[in-house]
Amino acid sequence: YHAMLDSIIEMMPDTVIYVLSPPPMTARAFSKVSGPNPKRYANFEEGLRQIAQERGLYYIDLYHMVADEKGYLRRDMAAGDGYHLSQETSQALADYIKTHAVPYGNP
Repeated sequence: YHAMLDSIIEMMPDTVIYVLSPPPMTARAFSKVSGPNPKRYANFEEGLRQIAQERGLYYIDLYHMVADEKGYLRRDMAAGDGYHLSQETSQALADYIKTHAVPYGNP
């Protein structure tokens, strides 16, 4: 992510860049994969926040909007597979992003 963001910043220095934290998976989905777990997701989210802050980029925390108290994707916000967001949740997050983006250019 460091290298990718540095490349984007270098190629497009006048671009407004947002870093969005990814949502976690449901508990059931986490149980089916090896490696990722809620703690690693939370650490990853914090790492993205730090990278954005170091580079003066905007950061939008979507992770905590959809994670339960244990760090899993809330089942009521998940699509049936446990990895993806429901259509309603996706739309709500898109609306949130739109209302929390800084104005840029002509409206």
